[in-house]
This record gives sequence, C-alpha cells and structure tokens, in this order.
Amino acid sequence: MKSIAELSNELNVSKTSIYNILKKNETALKEHTHKKQGKTFLDNYAEMFLIDYYTVEINKNLTIPDIINTEENEKESTADSTVFNDFEEDSSEVETDLNSLNIIAILQKQLKIKDEQLKRKDEQIKDLTESIKTISIAFSDRDKVKQQELFLEAMEKKEAIEKTAPSEEIEPPKKTNFINRFLKKLKNPEFD
Repeated sequence: MKSIAELSNELNVSKTSIYNILKKNETALKEHTHKKQGKTFLDNYAEMFLIDYYTVEINKNLTIPDIINTEENEKESTADSTVFNDFEEDSSEVETDLNSLNIIAILQKQLKIKDEQLKRKDEQIKDLTESIKTISIAFSDRDKVKQQELFLEAMEKKEAIEKTAPSEEIEPPKKTNFINRFLKKLKNPEFD
C-alpha cells in the first residue's frame, strides 16, 4: 500500500489531481482506498488504476513535437515523417490498449463482485427453501394431529351417546284416526 503523497511523487502529479481522480471514480475505487491516521492509502488495484490513468492522460496531452524535440530531428524531417507516423499509430494503439485494459480490469472486478453476490443469493435461496420445507412438514404434521383429535372426539361422543341410550327400543305411539276412535267408543262407551 502506498500513500497518495508517495504515488504523487512517483507519477510527478499533484496530490490534488490524484484526489480528484479518486473522487471521479469513487464507486470503482472505494474499496481500494483506506485512511490511516489522517492519510489516504491505496492498495495495488487503485495504484495500478492511477498509473494507467496518468499514462493515458500523459499520452493524450503529448504531441509528436513534444516527444521528439531535438534539433537533429527537425533537420531530418523527411526521414522522420515515417517515424512520426509510426509513432503516432503506436501511441494511439498504446492508448487504446491502456483504456481497454482499464475497462477490462474494472469489468472483471465488477464481475467478481456480481459472482459473489449471486453466490450469497443462492445460499439464501437454499436456506429459505429448507425453511419452507420444514414449515410445510410441521403444518402437515399439525393437520394430521388435528384430524386425529377430531376423529377421537367424534368417537368419544358416539360412545357417550350409545352408553346413555336405553337398550330397549320404545315403540312410538300409534296414530289414531277418526274411524279408530269412533270404533273404540262403540266398543267401550265408558272411554269418553
């Protein structure tokens, strides 16, 4: 881990410039910056990110005359035009490669984070599924017990009714109609 002061000396840029880059890329670099005793330290990932960033920025800002600025090269302009064109193509390729590497590194980090999140979600789903199975088994067991209790209660009521009922059957009273009553009166006049 390096401090921002150390990295700014190595890259020959200001600390403020580094802080600004960290602020712009806060979401990607938040986990890679650490504060200790009021100083900000960067891990290897953040350090490489900043080195790549400043390498690309330096290459963007430099022009061909800045890179090759000697009297000899100015005199030999015809011979150097091919060199300049080659260098220009190479620098744009390097710039593209560095940008691509930065993007790839960030995307790989994001993929790793997403993979870890998916793994945690899979574990949560597995735990919840097991909990649901346990709960459903408990409910089905409870329902079976409830059905058995209701069956036993019904059987007890039936037995209680059978015990209290008389053993002989009582014949219901016969219905008498008008003719039967009239005939009875004729046979037995005292019955009135």
